[in-house]
Amino acid sequence: MRPVRRLICLLLASATLLLVAAGAAQAKPANPCLDAVQRKALLCPDLTMTRPSGLRLDLFARPGHVVLRAGNSVNSVGAGPAELFGVRSSRAYMKARQRIYRRRGGRLGISTGARLFFKPIPGQGHYWKFLHAAQFDLYRLDGRARRVKHVRRGPKVSYCLRDLKHTRPGQARSPRTRVYPACNQSARTLKVRLGT
Repeated sequence: MRPVRRLICLLLASATLLLVAAGAAQAKPANPCLDAVQRKALLCPDLTMTRPSGLRLDLFARPGHVVLRAGNSVNSVGAGPAELFGVRSSRAYMKARQRIYRRRGGRLGISTGARLFFKPIPGQGHYWKFLHAAQFDLYRLDGRARRVKHVRRGPKVSYCLRDLKHTRPGQARSPRTRVYPACNQSARTLKVRLGT
């Protein structure tokens, strides 16, 4: 426990707020939600990530190692939903386009380089998830809570965008019921829609 007490840690979460995949090889067209003129005609999404909560140490997950566990969620606070529409590109992957809804009806399909992955979850089966949606980094801090050293990048990078609970019921245009159900678990599906 001594090394654990000495390691003061900080988890930083960087959510992919506009569903733009990091590290894309080609320059992607500008997202219309980032343009002030185009944004006026759109119901743009805005994703926020909660701070990690329920931090706990797991001494048994990997023998000889201490694993830091935490919970978090990705929440939509924009005027419109964050929605991805995936089309199968291989056995375990889909290419996804972001859908942005117009204020007067209809929608746009934006190519962002986003991908979906058929991810195995121990004890639960497989789920289609948004790959590289977030990144978590663990840092060693000094006595004044300043970052001194990057310790490790967390393995949690894929998310199932869905409506688990109503996080902002008083927000204008917030749906009263779930729009996006649980993530698809079918290995045979050719298309899938994720959103929140």
